Amino acid sequence: MAGEEGFDLFGIAPAQKSKQAKDLRRWLANGAHAGMGWMERNIDMRCDPRLLMEDARSVIVLGISYSTRTPPPGIWNDPLRGRVARFAWGPDYHDVVGPMLRRLGAKLDSLLGGDIRKRVFVDTAPLLERSLACEAGLGYPGFNSNIISGDFGSYILLGEILTTAELEPTPAAESIAAECDLCRRCIESCPTTALTAPYTCDSRRCISYLTIENRGDIPPDLRPLMGNWIFGCDACQECCPHLERIAPVDGRNFVKYDPDIAAPPLLELMELDEAGFRTRFRKTAIYRSKRRGLLRNAAVALGNSRRPEALPALERAMDDEEEIVRRHAAWALAEIRRGTIPN
Repeated sequence: MAGEEGFDLFGIAPAQKSKQAKDLRRWLANGAHAGMGWMERNIDMRCDPRLLMEDARSVIVLGISYSTRTPPPGIWNDPLRGRVARFAWGPDYHDVVGPMLRRLGAKLDSLLGGDIRKRVFVDTAPLLERSLACEAGLGYPGFNSNIISGDFGSYILLGEILTTAELEPTPAAESIAAECDLCRRCIESCPTTALTAPYTCDSRRCISYLTIENRGDIPPDLRPLMGNWIFGCDACQECCPHLERIAPVDGRNFVKYDPDIAAPPLLELMELDEAGFRTRFRKTAIYRSKRRGLLRNAAVALGNSRRPEALPALERAMDDEEEIVRRHAAWALAEIRRGTIPN
């Protein structure tokens, strides 16, 4: 039934207090959630799905793979193009996975009966999704704090159906801690050393946080480490040996490789006005960054390019209506003027 709706992974976890509750509280106490203050709210609810819905008994956890082939090096490594994390290579996943879950929920209504209540979530409620996915057997936690599926690697989007139905839990997946101990590629490959320990990500240094959730300035000491990532980052996933053993789905569901989406030209982005930004990105995940956030990120990537052809666009950005864009453009101009990229 889940497969008919396009889901790649399916499992059931009991609605109970999460085994990772203490880890979450410790992570928050250390300030590793950076500016995501909303994570401090409803902590008890986040750790126990029964507080989200009275009489909840089970959590149906669904996964959809968004793995794709790596773009050609000539495009992916072009310093005048920005890198976008794979999950954003298609329509906003909320708009894709949400309807899939609701259709599946309607089928469950017919199967389980009208007295069963349910709620559907796609990264829209205080739930420890990855913890639930592990408990439901969809995968196991990797050192990069992502869930890893034996069949699909870590390029997985999650959704949940919380229900009052008493369903038989699926077995949890076996741990891969010993295998990860012999590898540690993700920790060593993080450009900004955000992976401070196994299973621990410090959002204050994470490129995904800095380019998406962060609404303020990117710390100057981290800017040179970000390369040309402008929305999210897949560095800790691209290096994972588990991905070497799976076949990319190549847009079977909703993501697909398009160079102007996966690696948009940075000089084009710097010329976008508000109307142009909305037209180009309104139905994508990139829209979350807002124009000022995307141009801030693009300016940093251009500064890291050290390419003199970026100077005119950055000079024009010094007159941008957004102060945050002007500040990051000024930084980029100084970086490029300090020296061009070696031949």
